[in-house]
Amino acid sequence: MSDAEHLVDEHLAAARRVLGTGAGPTDWATRNQTGSPADPNWEGETADRARTATQHLETLRGQLQQARSTAATVIAEAGTISRDAHNALEAIETAWANDKATLRPMANTAFGQSALLQAGIARVNEAHEVVATAAARFSEAAQRLPDVPRTALAVAADPVALQPPGGYIIWCTPATAVPGFICEFLQSDGSIIWRHSPIDITGGMP
Repeated sequence: MSDAEHLVDEHLAAARRVLGTGAGPTDWATRNQTGSPADPNWEGETADRARTATQHLETLRGQLQQARSTAATVIAEAGTISRDAHNALEAIETAWANDKATLRPMANTAFGQSALLQAGIARVNEAHEVVATAAARFSEAAQRLPDVPRTALAVAADPVALQPPGGYIIWCTPATAVPGFICEFLQSDGSIIWRHSPIDITGGMP
């Protein structure tokens, strides 16, 4: 193998390393999930806080879902860019192999060596163009990636620390919208109310 052949082979191998070995992602399906609504029988200030927090989280969930949908399109495009670049480089490598095979009978002549050198330079330039084009397309696609919503989760996750009201405790069940428990109280006038408690104040007993 001549020095020119070796140099061209090294350049093409370097281009292959830059592009990597994978073809990029092919599927990034959008997921659609919804949260659990607050118990409609739950009343009081804490219930209002929980519903506000739920609405806030649902809004944030919608923003994240939209960002994911947009990102899915960009990531799918990145896969196409990667495959296009790999296919183009494979075509260049095939053309270079054909160049060497065609000119091999003239390898010991000045004309053959010059022709091989010119062919090699052309293939190296083509490979550089493939890499540069892929890099530019990746950069342009990356500019269209959405910003992740940065709404403070603390607004929704702020713990409720109200003291449970007086009265006979009937039961407590784990809350679904916020940390803690929803407890049922029998008041002195016979009415029943629901309130939030950070702990199971029944001691785990119904």
